[in-house]
Parts: sequence; structure tokens; C-alpha cells
Amino acid sequence: MNPDVSVVLGTFQLKDKLNLVLDSFCVQTYPSDRFEVIVVDSQSNDGTSEFVKQYSAPYLLRYFSVENRGKSAARNRGVAEAKGELVIMTDADMIAAPGFIAAHVEMHQRFSVPILVQGKTWVLSEESLPAETFRRRPYITHSVRDGQKLGFYYCLTGNLSFPKRVYLDAGGLDETFTGYGWEDIDLGFRLINKQKMTLHYAEFAVNDHFHVWSETQEWQRRYKMGQSVAGVLAKHPLLKSFLGLNIFNSFLFRVVPMIPKWYKVTQSPNQQEKLNLSRFEKWLMHEYFYQLGYKKMNDSL
Repeated sequence: MNPDVSVVLGTFQLKDKLNLVLDSFCVQTYPSDRFEVIVVDSQSNDGTSEFVKQYSAPYLLRYFSVENRGKSAARNRGVAEAKGELVIMTDADMIAAPGFIAAHVEMHQRFSVPILVQGKTWVLSEESLPAETFRRRPYITHSVRDGQKLGFYYCLTGNLSFPKRVYLDAGGLDETFTGYGWEDIDLGFRLINKQKMTLHYAEFAVNDHFHVWSETQEWQRRYKMGQSVAGVLAKHPLLKSFLGLNIFNSFLFRVVPMIPKWYKVTQSPNQQEKLNLSRFEKWLMHEYFYQLGYKKMNDSL
């Protein structure tokens, strides 16, 4: 009998965290004979292949090694291989709560038409377990209710489920997005704003993002996001303001280097921990490095 649900996750050089993730699917409340976990590995060289192949799971565990062409290509391969009609997409550093799969399934069962479901992801302050004992915040920080309809910008592939046929008919994730980020936002815009599907919040489909960024790493991430945003803009020019490419943020980008303290950070971001930046100043630097990445990429085209 084929499983009802396929959990698809891509991985690259995350063997130890992947171990924790696979363990979390061993204790799901959803019957283990009714779901599978598909690991798509972009040719890690950290022993991931050997580890997964010897891993003993109570559920069906399938492993595929693919050429490293980015997250989108890996996830598309996973969905194509899925045996289940319902696909849950997550990551190799996202630890699932015991009711994770059951909550996704239950939310889909509430509706008579195909929908997308976004679960609740916690952002951790420390990479320590159990996660509940440390400070953490939900990725969606404003107040949302279980079952509430969400905008396309919350179509986030670390905790997302959908009918397999819907995903395939939409062409899946755009594999031209090989830089950092935006492939899930593009998917959400196509499915929700163009194909008029709805995305609903499942409060009890919980996972923990077992990946803590330092402030310096966050600025590097924002820079890479800025570099790759041109691909989204080329496909969806109406999203320019939403993507932060507006007059206000452009003004901030010009102002930041005029303030000595902020200028010092832009020149030596690795020293930021010594400068005791306020929450506002950290946010400002996020926006600065995002704009910097975009402008550097634009200038090189």
C-alpha cells in the first residue's frame, strides 16, 4: 500500500541535523505505515549517504542523490518521486513535533477543495535540545489563528504542504533560482495570486528551525538575498515595492554610510558584536546589506 503522505526534504552537508530530523519522524502520532520521508541529497560529502542508507526508521525512508543544482531542483525531484497524494515540504534542519504530520493532514481534511497549508515554525535562540527550554519565537510573529488564510508571502517551504498534483501542474519550484532564497515566494505568488489557491495556517503543525544565525551571518544572508532578488523582480515586476526596492529603503541605503557608527559596521561587519547595536540598528543593517547586494548585482549586469 502506498503511503498517504510524502515528507520531502532536501539536504546538503547537514548529516548531524538530519539525524535529529529523521528521529523526529520516528515519534509522529500519524501512523508510520501511512507516510514516507524522502531525502534528496545534493551530493554532500559529510557522510550523509552512508548515514541515511543505514538509518533504521519505522516509516518508509527513501534516499536520492542528485547533482547540486540548488534547493529548487532537489525539492522538485523529491516531489516527483513522492508516492503520497499529499506532500509536506520541509528541511534537513527542521525538527518536527510529534503531531506535525497529523496537523497538516487534519487541516487539508477541513476543506472540500485543494488548499496549501503553512505550519508553525519556531526560530530558536540556541541550537540546543529540548528546544522548548530555550527562548524561541514563531516565524510568523503577528497574531494568526488556526485555519486563518495567509498571503502568498507566507508560502514558506520549511513547513508547507500541498496536493502533489497541484504542485506538479504549477511547474513546481523555479529551478532558475539557484541563489539564496525567493523560490518559495515565487511559488506562493504563482499558486495564490495567479491560480487563486488559498494558503491556511495550521497552528499545531509545529517544527523547530534548528539553525541559529549570528548577526554577522544574518547580514551575509541578507546580502545574498539582495543579490538574488533580481530573478523574482524579472518574473513579477509588480512586486518591486513588496521586495523592499522602494524609495524609502533606497533612502536608508544612502543615509547609513553618513553616520560614523553605522559606516564603521558596513566596513567591518565582523566586528558588529563589539558595537552593542540596538534592535533598530540591527534592522537597519539588515536592510542596508540587502540593498547593497541588490545594487552590486544590478551594477554587474
